[in-house]
Amino acid sequence: MTISGEYIDCLYDLTLQVIHRLDVINYEEMASFVDQRESLVNNMKADGIQLNESDKAKVEQLLEYDQILINKMSLLKNEAASWLNKQGTIRVQKNAYSSNYAPDSLFFDMKN
Repeated sequence: MTISGEYIDCLYDLTLQVIHRLDVINYEEMASFVDQRESLVNNMKADGIQLNESDKAKVEQLLEYDQILINKMSLLKNEAASWLNKQGTIRVQKNAYSSNYAPDSLFFDMKN
């Protein structure tokens, strides 16, 4: 097996592991996958790897999974955005109800 084949096989195995667990994967695992994938591709570039036809066919197969992975990343992003919005709303409500008045202060209700 060639060096390029080893890189491609590693990339292929890594991708299939994520695809098979896609329904239960969390954002930390997805981030780790993206980092590992990027590292493999950067190593291939640094080593000046030239792909043969077999390797190119496997890369084409990997590209078919990209839209599925992008959809999962978008779902995770939307979940995080929703959580952040809820936290912001909770913080605003908490600040509105927990006033910081001095205990010995006076409140005057002036009617016109």
